[in-house]
Amino acid sequence: MLGFIRTYYKMQERGLTGNSACFSDGVWAALVCAAAGLSVAIPAHAGYNYLVSRINAIVLDMERSATEIVQIVTEGIKPPPQS
Repeated sequence: MLGFIRTYYKMQERGLTGNSACFSDGVWAALVCAAAGLSVAIPAHAGYNYLVSRINAIVLDMERSATEIVQIVTEGIKPPPQS
C-alpha cells in the first residue's frame, strides 16, 4: 500500500506529465509487498486447513468411541422380567 501511496503522491505532485520511470518505484514496492504477503498467506492457509481436517478426524474418532462405550454400558442393563 505504501508503494501505491508513493506513486499517487508523485502523480499529484507532477500531474500526468511524469514519465513511467518515476512511477515505477512505487509500483515495484507494492508488488514486492504483495508477493511477500502471498508467500506467507498461502502456506499459512494450507496449514490451517490441514489442522482443521486433523481436528475433525480426532473429533469423529472420539464420537465413535463414545457411542461404542454407551452401547457397551447399556448392553449390560437388562430390563426387569415381565410377570
